[in-house]
Amino acid sequence: MSFTLRQITKRAAGGEIVRKKTYAEGPLRIGRGADCEIRVPDLAVSIHHATLSQEGLGRLRIQAVGDQPFGVDGRFTKSAVVKISDVPELSFGDHLLTIGPGQGDEVILTLSRVEAAPGQGDVATPATLIPRAKVLGKRRIAWTGFLLIAVLSLILPVLAVYGVFGSHPKIDLDSQWSSGPLSKTHAFLENDCQACHQQAFVAVRDDACQSCHTASQTPAQLQATVARLKTRGAPDQPLRTVADHAGLRRLVWGTPAPDGWGEQVFDYARKVFNKPQQRCASCHVEHIGDPLGDPDHAKPTLQTAHSCTACHAGLDRRLKDTRLANVADWGRHPDLAPLVTVSPSPLQVRRISMAAHPSENSGLIFPHDLHLSRTGGPARMAISLGAGRGYGAPLDCQSCHKEEPKGGNYLPVKMEAACGACHSIGALPHGDTRKLVSFFSGGGGVVSRSGPTMGRRRPGDPEVYSGVTASAAQRIRGLFSPGGTCFGCHGASPPTDGSLVWRAGPVKLADAWLTEGTFNHDIPEHSKGPDGQPACATCHAAGKSGTAKDLLLPRLATCQSCHGADRAKVKQAAGADCADCHSYHAPIRPTRKEPAKGSKAIAVQSRAITWGTGQ
Repeated sequence: MSFTLRQITKRAAGGEIVRKKTYAEGPLRIGRGADCEIRVPDLAVSIHHATLSQEGLGRLRIQAVGDQPFGVDGRFTKSAVVKISDVPELSFGDHLLTIGPGQGDEVILTLSRVEAAPGQGDVATPATLIPRAKVLGKRRIAWTGFLLIAVLSLILPVLAVYGVFGSHPKIDLDSQWSSGPLSKTHAFLENDCQACHQQAFVAVRDDACQSCHTASQTPAQLQATVARLKTRGAPDQPLRTVADHAGLRRLVWGTPAPDGWGEQVFDYARKVFNKPQQRCASCHVEHIGDPLGDPDHAKPTLQTAHSCTACHAGLDRRLKDTRLANVADWGRHPDLAPLVTVSPSPLQVRRISMAAHPSENSGLIFPHDLHLSRTGGPARMAISLGAGRGYGAPLDCQSCHKEEPKGGNYLPVKMEAACGACHSIGALPHGDTRKLVSFFSGGGGVVSRSGPTMGRRRPGDPEVYSGVTASAAQRIRGLFSPGGTCFGCHGASPPTDGSLVWRAGPVKLADAWLTEGTFNHDIPEHSKGPDGQPACATCHAAGKSGTAKDLLLPRLATCQSCHGADRAKVKQAAGADCADCHSYHAPIRPTRKEPAKGSKAIAVQSRAITWGTGQ
């Protein structure tokens, strides 16, 4: 059964327009939707109102899709079966669908609109339901706005540039879009807007800044970046790289909402339009100053978007997986948590709070109290060595711990320089037991036992090793036995493979314990007492430590005795700003502050943590 749809519409000037469409088979959908085979342009008709399908020979079924009924010969129903030969009339809104027979198995469907009777008014249509504006319609308003914008933002500026309003133009086509010039550091990008503004109508994203300034670049990548910037006219100065404090998503979720509903609305709008206050450009702001003048600042203007404590006061409530402790203020700062070596082999380090009284297992055997005693053997040995050897007095902290030339830290302790004067090992190699055995064997490498390895030796017969004399073998064993030179500091275990290679305990000394902050020993109040002499014992109780497992670091209370103290009560009271010990970009590098006028500048610098071998 095929269907021929005849859709009749009235001309405005009179007459009819008949459009035909043929469907080879059903079912046919009836409704206002554009995907319906029989489309009825009437607001009273549903998108998919009904379905017309063949029910049998010469019969059709009309089934409503939703709850809206339709009319069949003046009677409203949701389902009906009609005979084609009866020429039934179906009504949908103000449209009439007439069904009639055609040639063969063809069914003729005629859709037309029912005209309103005289005096009854017009039938409701989309055009009659929406009132037409008498003065300004939508199209007129759109064209008026377009012309107004074109005149103010395009035509008038062009006329001003070409001197129509005078000899000196008042508007510059480039500068009218800029709020100010770039800083001197970025001035070479003045005509390369896409270097930072990489997407139209999108604020500068962190990716644009990190393409040059990220600290994750390898030395080769950093060198390539510098070379690339020089070809574009960058000034000849070191490229400052910064590490990320956290990913942008974590910063957005970790930052608390501002106070007041007005600020909260603006904060939400900034996030929606990709301008949250956690971007690089939120704090490092460019285009500040007179748009037609020269920048008076060397680098982007630094602005503070959030304070440290504003985010870290209740951080675990916003970031459930954070491992950082809440810090509401200096008075409620958690105790220091140094990175402690809990096992030298295999190397295992762990952050442990000083409140838990952690101990360090660096693999070194060293009693500080014995070496710092004013009357013990080390003191007498240092006096006997004399000033010519760099001693002449009992040992103190500076005898072994030497300050860096700059940076406020101390150099790693070297056995040969710090211990060799008393614990002399002569020409023996230090740090590798295999090299030590090779030294005694005359460069012969690892020495193994010669002869049968099984069986029993008669008492008194020495063990025989290939490539080394019995006395040399005895001396090697003596170095690693209790009371021997190596055993006293490292401890040792005998070989199990029939060789002379003893296993000395490895030493892993931390170069920095406070990896999330820093401490500057160059500040006089941090290292010297009232008499101007070193006062290490104020923070490090080395004189009472009899084992190297003691972690000789102070508790936070020692720091709080000066920092944050009442200046009226404490003479050496100091500030307690977060940036004194921490930095936003790299936690181990503090923020460098400009000294106040008339005060002495203090260089604050830190070293990244490394793990040495203790040699």
